[in-house]
Amino acid sequence: MRKTHPYEHNPAEIDFSALQNSLDSVGIKVASDGHKIQTMAICGYPLCHSDKITTRLAAELIGKGWQVQYATCCRHPHEWVSTVKGLTKEWTQHAKQMAVVDGYTPHFGFTDSVHAVRTREVEREGVSYVSTPESFAGVHTATAKAFNSLKSKSGTDVRLPTLIIYEGCRALVDLESVEQYRIFLRHVLTSERMWGGMVTLFVEPETDPNSLAVISAYADYKDVMEASEVRDAK
Repeated sequence: MRKTHPYEHNPAEIDFSALQNSLDSVGIKVASDGHKIQTMAICGYPLCHSDKITTRLAAELIGKGWQVQYATCCRHPHEWVSTVKGLTKEWTQHAKQMAVVDGYTPHFGFTDSVHAVRTREVEREGVSYVSTPESFAGVHTATAKAFNSLKSKSGTDVRLPTLIIYEGCRALVDLESVEQYRIFLRHVLTSERMWGGMVTLFVEPETDPNSLAVISAYADYKDVMEASEVRDAK
């Protein structure tokens, strides 16, 4: 019955030339060969390293009108959101362009009350917060809820360009299986590419060769700390 495509199927066109400049500014050096960057991966680095890239990139793109969706399974999202806030001049407005998916607290937070305190702090900032059910499927369900939250705030029928960050999802392997993780990878990396209007960034502080092979198969950009570099870093 619709005469136009719904919001989900109607993404604004990404200016990939401008995106390339933003990536360069945060240290993601992608070969300028005209290829559209849609899927990226940073693997094997400690969070203190990847944060310097992801928070700056989020702040940079939010300032250009993008939306940012950040899903993490290896820590509460409060720390990351606070860092982005410190990099953003018009935070009151820019916070509305962000949604976070907390896959850490349901799986690893146990009964510590501090997680509820930090959640309320994130919500008071104006950032959409979604907690995940306990599974890889639950993470996927929560990202859909976060998507709908950003949709309700956008005030437009055109889906805005969106940076989607998945951080530390492999942590759930300890509760499920590495096979389930690879299934999750194969779905997310390909489906988000098909939807269009999204740039997906997988950040994995820890990984394994088989999972890394799946990520590598789909990544337009990949930065992996090799085992020898890890030893040197220590």
